[in-house]
Amino acid sequence: MQATPTRSRRRNWNVRGAVMSTWHPTRLLTGYGWDAITAACLLGSQPPRNILMLGLGGGTVARQLLHLLPELHITAVDLDPRALQEAPRNLGSAAKHLTVIEADAYQWLPSAPGPFDVVIDDIYASGPEDVYRPRPMDRSLASQLRALTTPGGIVVANFVLGQGHRQPLSLARSAFRATFQKNRALKPPRGCNTILAGGDTLQPPSSLRAWRDHWGPRERNLWDQLRTASLR
Repeated sequence: MQATPTRSRRRNWNVRGAVMSTWHPTRLLTGYGWDAITAACLLGSQPPRNILMLGLGGGTVARQLLHLLPELHITAVDLDPRALQEAPRNLGSAAKHLTVIEADAYQWLPSAPGPFDVVIDDIYASGPEDVYRPRPMDRSLASQLRALTTPGGIVVANFVLGQGHRQPLSLARSAFRATFQKNRALKPPRGCNTILAGGDTLQPPSSLRAWRDHWGPRERNLWDQLRTASLR
């Protein structure tokens, strides 16, 4: 993972050309998939108190969530030691609410302490030409993640759109419909990601409006542009 500065003072963390995380000194929302992951975490029956994050990157989502929920505790698992060093720096004083584990997340899952109010699966690896999911989100994985959630808890998973990514998303949609009573698909205004959220109960998309004023004036428009729909 390599950090690259941009003209807007934003730093992006790239892995073989793919942006895995981003940081700006004053702006938290990005308009991209990280915002939709954060929004999806708020659709459970109650605001989460503890979250398991499979895939940490530079901590973009963790930073957003801890801004909204200062008492939240996040357990993050990542295989890249550079990510586990960089993310706490990007969180500043909020890093005290983050526990980082260096491990292959899927191999580590059987030892996960649980339960968690939210389990996030944001694991992508970089291949020679494109990013890919090292393990498909099938019914087995969806059920394994669900078993780690509290009553009323939810599972959130990130998926890339575009050529070569249609089949993994289709498989995941089928797995979520079979595993969870309620499902949502969230899309950010920019980029090429779809975020799935599944649980026994989910709040309506209108519930996200309650979080709007937690963001700065320049960021609220990005929050308003998030789109949420039921899975079909």
